[in-house]
Parts: sequence; C-alpha cells; structure tokens
Amino acid sequence: MIFDLTDQCRPVPNLAAPAASDAEEGNKARLAKLDQCRLASLENPPERPPMILSYKDKRLGEAGSIVVIQGKAKSGKTAVVGAILGAAIGGEGDFFGLESPNPHKKAVLHYDTEQSRYEHFDVLDVSVRKRAKFADIPKHLHSYTMLQLEIGERWKTIQADVERRAVQHDGVHLVVLDGVADLVNDPNDPSGSFSLVHELHAFADRHQCLIVVVLHENPGAGSKKTRGHLGSQMERKAQTSISVEKNGSTEIVEMHEVAARSCSWPKKEAVCFQYDAVARMHVTVDNPNAMLAAENVKKAEAEKALALQSLAKKVLSKPLAHGEFVKAIMAESACKDSTAKSRIKEMSGKLKIVEKIDGGLYQIVAEVAEVKGQEEELQPLPALTLPVEGV
Repeated sequence: MIFDLTDQCRPVPNLAAPAASDAEEGNKARLAKLDQCRLASLENPPERPPMILSYKDKRLGEAGSIVVIQGKAKSGKTAVVGAILGAAIGGEGDFFGLESPNPHKKAVLHYDTEQSRYEHFDVLDVSVRKRAKFADIPKHLHSYTMLQLEIGERWKTIQADVERRAVQHDGVHLVVLDGVADLVNDPNDPSGSFSLVHELHAFADRHQCLIVVVLHENPGAGSKKTRGHLGSQMERKAQTSISVEKNGSTEIVEMHEVAARSCSWPKKEAVCFQYDAVARMHVTVDNPNAMLAAENVKKAEAEKALALQSLAKKVLSKPLAHGEFVKAIMAESACKDSTAKSRIKEMSGKLKIVEKIDGGLYQIVAEVAEVKGQEEELQPLPALTLPVEGV
C-alpha cells in the first residue's frame, strides 16, 4: 500500500481562538456592569438615602427617587409646588406641613412647561416672597418657563442645566418638573413614556437628588388615574404619589398620598388648604373631616356615659358588693361576666358614676360625669341602651 505524505509536509495552520465578536465584547461589558450591581454580602448594608421631602414623620421622597404630585386641572397642584420650593430654599412660612431641609444650599431647580411668563412670575412671587418670606429669589433657586422650547429639546436642555447647576452649587437637592407630560410628544406612547421615566429615575439616582413631577389626572369624578402610559409608569416608579383634590362645595383642598412605599398618609389625615384673598395665596386650614370625626367621637362617648349612668341607676338601688354588682349588670344587660366587669370599671373610672365605700360596696355618687375634660350633666335617656351581646 502506498501513502501520499504530501499533506503532512504542509505548514500547520494557526489553531489559536478566533477574535471575539462584537456581541461577545458587548456581553462582557454588560456583565461587568451587572457585577458592580450585585449584592454579595449582608455584612455591610448601604446607608439609607437622605430624606429630601417629608410631612411630619412621613418620608415622602428620598434622594434618588421620584415623587408624583397629581390632581385634576385647577385643583391646587401649583400651590403644592410653591410650598415645596419654599421649604427647599430654606424659608420660614406656611408650607402645608411639608419639609425639605437643604442646609448646604444645593441647587433647587424648577422647570415649568405650562405657565406663561406672567403666570410663572406670579408662582415664584408667591412661593419666594409671600410663602418663604425671602426678599428676592435666592441664588441656589433656578426657575424657568419652557413654553418657548420645542418639546424634543426640553428634556435634553433640562439635563444640561442640571449638570451645570450641580457643579455651580456642589450638588442638586431638588428638581421640580411642573408639567412632565410636556417633555414627550405623546403621553400615550409607551416607548417614549417608558424611556423618559427610566431616564428620570436614573438621573435622580446619579445626582442623588429628588425629582418631583406634576401630573394631571384624567377627567371624571372619582378618577385617580393619571394621563396615559406616562402616568401609569410614573406611578409605578414613584416613591410616593401625592393626591391634590379640591372639594367643589367648600373650595378646601385635601392633600394626602394615594400610593407610597415608605409611609402611610391616608385621606383621613390629609393636610387641607384654601385660598385666602387677604394673604393672596393658599393657606393651611383645619381638616373638616378630622374635626367631624372628633365631634362624633365626643358625641359617642357622651352617649355611652349617659347609658352607663342609666344602667347604674337601675341596678344600684342600694349599695352592692362587686360580685352582686356584676350579676345585676349581667341580668339587666344580658351580657357576659367580662363585659359587666368592664362596665363597672368604666363607671368607677374617669366617669365617676359609682364609687367604692366602706365594706367594698359600690354606690352611685354623682349625677355629673366628666367626658373628655368637660363636665356634662348626665340625665337618663329612655331610648338609649347599651348593646346586648348575642343580638
């Protein structure tokens, strides 16, 4: 057999690995970024971001997050924006209870896409002079009306300005976008809306500032849905969504959260404000719902005190020992032993309807009982009865 060894004498080709493709290089870069985001240990927890906007002990907005101010047209959203700006520049005035401490005077930036130059001036005049009590606009507050800018240029211009002011003021404290829907061509376009929300969130995180956006709710009574895909995505990403709602009959505006990650601020605890013609701005007023609730509680306590006095008069025609007193109440009210003892405790407590005398006996001592710090004459009401258990 004859072998042809010609091929064995030819040069051996280079068997080294081929050059990595562009896709592989791209994946390496992506994975390197992902590795930087990995949580590998629980031994060194990150510091909680500083609070930028709060109400009492409620953390509404932290550095790196978004807060939504939402409401119907002409509901009072601009007044809330003015209060937030006033608090952030370090003023002392009526900010509806909102706080935004900024001791190092980092940049406070306000971009308005809806107001004319005259209306924009009025907003700043109220916020700075009337509300925050400054003589003029402080150097770390920069406010713009953007009506003259093309929609496609607005967000790019805002980013450039934020970068500029971050250098000028050694950081950014707060960015307010009053009319964020005007930064996109169509708030119902999911692609453009989702992209803007992502960029806003990443921008807030990079600058460790809070971004407050103002959104309109859809028309219609009871609707809390904000405009389009932009509103839906913004609500999903926001740390807190704050509702601003005007009562058409009283003109009182209620402010509370409708969605929050870090606090609970229900409608029953809403901050209320109303336009004051003398002050020429919105001012804080008492919450009428809270006042009504307090009145109802007081009324219920007074009625209960009357019912307990009526019960005591029926069963204490003569002094009784504790055990006999319990049995008498159980028979009269058709209640359990524990309930009867609880009613005796109330009668002998702050209401002072009965008292213990020598021998451990109980007797009626007064026709007057103290309810919520006020003395009210307690006369039996025939139609008023305590609840009967099991009914």
